[in-house]
Amino acid sequence: MINQGIIKKNIDMVYSTSIKMIAILIFACAITLTLFKSLPHILKVQKKLDRMILVLRERFIGSKIIRAFDNSKKRKR
Repeated sequence: MINQGIIKKNIDMVYSTSIKMIAILIFACAITLTLFKSLPHILKVQKKLDRMILVLRERFIGSKIIRAFDNSKKRKR
């Protein structure tokens, strides 16, 4: 009788542990699948963002140069 109780508790523990492990495995697969499907989109957005930052940086640098040329005309007078 005592051995049957111990075996039943062990089997219950195996079932509860296996259910948790299966849930973790399904969750990990879902995360991995989501990452692999979204990676191309993320890379496209990153390239566009890099291009936009480059253009903005060029415009900001160019505007400082134009202001410097405008100030040089005032200084000559």
